Amino acid sequence: MANPNDRPQASGAAQQRRAVPAAQQSTSARSGLVQRVQNAISTDPRFARIHPRVVEQNGRVCLEGWVLDLPTRKRLGLLVEGAIGADKFENNLLVGPPNQRPDDEIRRAVDDFVMEDRNLDPTTIQATVNDGVVHLTGSISTTMFWRFVGGLCWWIPGVRGIRNDLQVIHPEPADDDLLAAAVQLMFDKDPLVDVTEIEVICRNGVTSLSGTVGGLDAKAAAESDAWALDGVRDVVNQIEVVAIPGAPPIEGLGN
Repeated sequence: MANPNDRPQASGAAQQRRAVPAAQQSTSARSGLVQRVQNAISTDPRFARIHPRVVEQNGRVCLEGWVLDLPTRKRLGLLVEGAIGADKFENNLLVGPPNQRPDDEIRRAVDDFVMEDRNLDPTTIQATVNDGVVHLTGSISTTMFWRFVGGLCWWIPGVRGIRNDLQVIHPEPADDDLLAAAVQLMFDKDPLVDVTEIEVICRNGVTSLSGTVGGLDAKAAAESDAWALDGVRDVVNQIEVVAIPGAPPIEGLGN
């Protein structure tokens, strides 16, 4: 049998020539994903004035920077997922510019929300805040309330992001009706929204709102409440604004 060590050895230059194509292919694959994301964003007229940073980290493409509102963040995320797949994407965009409000003030506001809501147990939920990003740890009873507490945090001025690491004790399976129930829970909490006047239908995360409200602010509040929930992928707002016969104008509700 021939000794493997007796085989002619390739020169260093030849070894390099064999090694380079594999490295180039890996780099090309990564840069190809980044290019696909950049192309998808640049060709969508909704994001003509938005230029997030697109970076590759650990085999995933990440969006970084900040946008003005939560719907824009979610819509950008859905666009990228469609371009490269959810398994290759991480949305690190923040909402709003930095230093809008001190972190300690935001944390106290989160604590107050949790303390005041009858559906939440303040002894099991801890919140920390860093650069406007709220990090929730501890435990919570169900997935619906997991969504609910995260949604409430978006109501707090200055919040730029939510990292919800609460452990769900009794998780429900993914279900459109349960997502709709979480939206209605937000409406019930919101003083601007009359939950009895709005119908909520969810299909694969697309949330449709219909019914009537007494002002433009109430219509906008309902849409904002829906967007705040994890699992909502888009909001179709078909709510009508109608004047209530004989009722006086309500200041702050679009009148």
